[in-house]
Amino acid sequence: MKEPTNLDALKLNTHSIYHSDDNRIFCALNLLLFAETQFQSSFLIQNLDTLKLISENCSQGKPLKKEIVSDFVDNGLIDAIKISICFENYSKAILLAKGYLIHNIDRNKFKDEAKQQKKSPVLIEDFPCEFYDDTTIQSDNPKLRKKINGLKDTTEQYSIILKNKSYLDIIMLEEHLAKTLIDLNKARNALHLQFSLSFKMSSTTYDEFKALKGFVDVKIKERKKYLTDYLFGEGNTKKPIFEIKST
Repeated sequence: MKEPTNLDALKLNTHSIYHSDDNRIFCALNLLLFAETQFQSSFLIQNLDTLKLISENCSQGKPLKKEIVSDFVDNGLIDAIKISICFENYSKAILLAKGYLIHNIDRNKFKDEAKQQKKSPVLIEDFPCEFYDDTTIQSDNPKLRKKINGLKDTTEQYSIILKNKSYLDIIMLEEHLAKTLIDLNKARNALHLQFSLSFKMSSTTYDEFKALKGFVDVKIKERKKYLTDYLFGEGNTKKPIFEIKST
């Protein structure tokens, strides 16, 4: 039987990230890499200097020229999606790296744990991780079918993470940044019923997005390096592979 690749495992069964500690860190690192890429590719972040000029005009009560703001309006929804993807990935990467479940707990099987998860994350070691063979997964390899009883395939809602201080403390995200992200997430969630394009602007808009960029440039970079060193750093004697539970 051909040995599955990391991608095989993740595509078929995301519970495979809990099969080993290295799996968690491997997944967390990839979440951070994708998060950073999405953030830096957004139009707004690539044009912060222009955004600064617009914010200054707003603070001085000067009228804004349509040609200056039109690109921000046209890209507003896509930027909200990209920046939200970035920080949702970041949130779940840090939860994983710190040993917390990111998948939703089935309240029909673990009512108390599911209730707790809506207020604060649940440590993997505190959850009864009992693996079972999910025969609905289309694979002849039983290792790829190992799932955890009582865990859903969906992950915790990003909105719950942003609005809950216990989550914010664990993922090391300041509340003033979360406030900006909550507004962006609302814009992202409205994409299914979008009648027109818009972009909210105030005298503080530039400072808000500059703060987000500072977080990505410094904090995400630091945490990405930390996880990279854990997996590939000096002194490691093995090349990390995505292990698949066999028992």
